[in-house]
Amino acid sequence: MMNKNLISIVIVNYNGWRDTIECIRSLERQTYKNIEIIVVDNGSVDDDKTNFGRLTCKVPIMFIYNKTNVGFGNGCNLGLNSAEGSFIALINNDMVADPCWIEELLGVFQASNRVGIAGGKVYQYNTELKKSILDSAGSQFNQIGQAWSTGFLEKDHGQYGKKKEVR
Repeated sequence: MMNKNLISIVIVNYNGWRDTIECIRSLERQTYKNIEIIVVDNGSVDDDKTNFGRLTCKVPIMFIYNKTNVGFGNGCNLGLNSAEGSFIALINNDMVADPCWIEELLGVFQASNRVGIAGGKVYQYNTELKKSILDSAGSQFNQIGQAWSTGFLEKDHGQYGKKKEVR
């Protein structure tokens, strides 16, 4: 059953419980609170399942454990099958979200019923350079499907600070 105001966040994990827990902690700090987290573990051989079992979380969280690594795409699909939200976020387990991340993305959808997908700036993760060096300010694709990231490794001076439509 789809919940109109719920945001479902799917995280695929493989031998990365430390990163995944840091990601979950950043999601707990979101200003938009109506979220559910679905972690799909792709057959991790580290102590991931044990460490996830010890985790207490301030938001609803579900763990799906695969016996083998089924890949990122199939892991996302397994998470999507359990999602109840009307909006879905597929994220990497090494993402640390800004507290306003969901609220900002929802604002894009609320501003226009023509929007089908939205994304934000992604920064290189480094404690010295946090929120300084871009990994991506969006992706661009050519006619044959090749993609590249806008702003890759550029210092963020606000040059990609405005919302824009990408086709």
